[in-house]
Amino acid sequence: MPSSVETLALWRSLVRNPRFLIVNGEGFPWGFNVKGLGYDIDVRNLPVFTDEELVQAVASKRDIAIPTGKLSDNLFDAEFDIYRTLGSQGAAQKWFAENLWRLEKLGTVIVRSPQYGFHVLGFSRSDSLDLNAITDWLWVVEEDNRVFPDVIHFTSRNRPHYVILPNDNNGREYLTSCRTIRKI
Repeated sequence: MPSSVETLALWRSLVRNPRFLIVNGEGFPWGFNVKGLGYDIDVRNLPVFTDEELVQAVASKRDIAIPTGKLSDNLFDAEFDIYRTLGSQGAAQKWFAENLWRLEKLGTVIVRSPQYGFHVLGFSRSDSLDLNAITDWLWVVEEDNRVFPDVIHFTSRNRPHYVILPNDNNGREYLTSCRTIRKI
């Protein structure tokens, strides 16, 4: 698992002028969600956190994230919740063991979630997504008809989607050896 300092350095090498967010967790009418920010944000006025604040957040068992869309060079996140589609976290772990080569072939950063889903990250060449190009690119994974993206996060009018980044205490990890992001 990478340290918070390593994660910040990696994302600074991938995204021009990255905007990092601190994920505090958030209460909703249906309950508490650890992936909620815990504060209001607007794409026109994102908070600015120092490296010290980001490192301290991770040390305090909170997460750091990076927004998708225009805020991060048109970053998108193709989310695969295979622990749901395959029926269990154990089945998802087995799929990873047998199919890591498929993910390596994508040639991009891929983040595994604590529940054994995964996020394939890419940069869109424009302010919109070319779904045909993305579908063709992801075909190596989707050849297994049990595995498909649940959602592709890209941009939002008011509140951005964000990718929670791996650190040494949150159960997320980079799945492949690739440390670049493919432009589609």
